[in-house]
Amino acid sequence: MASGTQEQLKKAYELIYQDRVDEALAILRPITQAQPDNRDAWWLTANAASDPRDARRALVTVLKLDPSHTKARGQLDSLNEMYPPRDDELAMMLELPDPEPEPAWPTAEGTQVSSPTAAVPTDEIDALFGNLSKTPVPGSNTSAFDFGDDALPPAPKATEADWGKELEGDPFADLLKEDGAEKPRQSGGGRRRTLLLVAVALVLVVALVGGLLLLSSSDGEDEASIADATLLPAVADPGALVALDPADQPALINLRDVTTTNAQTVLGSEAGAVLVETPEGAVLVVRLCGEPSPRLPALASTAIRIAARQAATQPAVHDVLSGVGVSVEDCRNANDTLYRATAPLEAALTFVADAATDEASAFTAFQARWTVQN
Repeated sequence: MASGTQEQLKKAYELIYQDRVDEALAILRPITQAQPDNRDAWWLTANAASDPRDARRALVTVLKLDPSHTKARGQLDSLNEMYPPRDDELAMMLELPDPEPEPAWPTAEGTQVSSPTAAVPTDEIDALFGNLSKTPVPGSNTSAFDFGDDALPPAPKATEADWGKELEGDPFADLLKEDGAEKPRQSGGGRRRTLLLVAVALVLVVALVGGLLLLSSSDGEDEASIADATLLPAVADPGALVALDPADQPALINLRDVTTTNAQTVLGSEAGAVLVETPEGAVLVVRLCGEPSPRLPALASTAIRIAARQAATQPAVHDVLSGVGVSVEDCRNANDTLYRATAPLEAALTFVADAATDEASAFTAFQARWTVQN
């Protein structure tokens, strides 16, 4: 890592520690743009971000660069539980690599095994953040850069249970320990997270009130489900599915039943398929039970894949079937809809055909044709 970048990361870390996150981000953005493979700049960015979408993007980048980064993976899981990814973030979540196992072979004494994709050698990061463990925060009673002070008090444990608690508990604690001493935390970080929680609560109240007003309005227009400027998605439940009973169309009945069998095999006994009537024609929807969690994107994509593949195997219904879809519902809570999307039949057939050569690209193109109903 160049000396200049080292100093910039050190400065950004100190600013985050002092809760001056806007100043830290102003330093970090040029680094991530110029060095998109700089894992440590992205990790600092994730901990400086106040918007869950920005934090998620940074954490996903960290894990793409270093799949074995356990703290980033844990922080991303916590973030996804509190703020499930939006529909436009599903593809990004599906690209996450699996964790890499630790190397099982021994190394020579005095050497370190680091990820080949790490932005900089581990020893340089240790040197960078190790110095911070003895660098007092400006404004403290110690003289500036008093490296001789070994009696710094340990950082107190974090108590907030929000997605940013890793920062409150110092996500760099393992890099900051030196000779049993740790850098004391500023109290401003706790205040910022408390204010963030209050802001989230206010946004939630506004979202709920807005949703009730929307459902009770006479024009029935469907507002955008999620606003970019909000921290918490404002979701309008599209309501229960109204199933079509194609009693006089045995081909559709067979398609529904076969899809149900496949859905239950892959997704569990509570999954199934229904045919829903739309102005364009019948839509084959795989419905399943779920809950707001990091697994939601994977469940939704798996379900709609099942619908698309089954529709592709039954050309006899293509003249009456207009599309495929997925509906993930919270079956424990009066069947609240967590996620629902549909896609035109021709988009589904194109996906199935193209997936034989490049499934990732085919699915990205397929997903761009989805119409999200919540």
